[in-house]
Amino acid sequence: MDIQRSFAVFTMATILTFLGMLIISATENGKLTFLQVFFEVMSAFGTCGLSLGVTSDISDISKVVLMVLMFIGRVGLISFIIMIAGRREPDKFHYPKERIQIG
Repeated sequence: MDIQRSFAVFTMATILTFLGMLIISATENGKLTFLQVFFEVMSAFGTCGLSLGVTSDISDISKVVLMVLMFIGRVGLISFIIMIAGRREPDKFHYPKERIQIG
């Protein structure tokens, strides 16, 4: 179970960072190199605080993508998914169901 969960977290992190890189690359139209986009996305997701200094020059959409990546990276993928989807715990008890006839 732990191996499956860790693989799922790795896969989700890879997909999320790839999507972030794709969105930023599409919105910047070649203003940034692949390595600059890669570094900014990985730095945001890893919440390490490093930057190449290009963050002030990027579009607002790219900044929002970086903010979302920072938030998800800080909170954690599992916690973020549980927060969005909601974790439903099974009820520990059940009320009896009865149809009462009146009249």
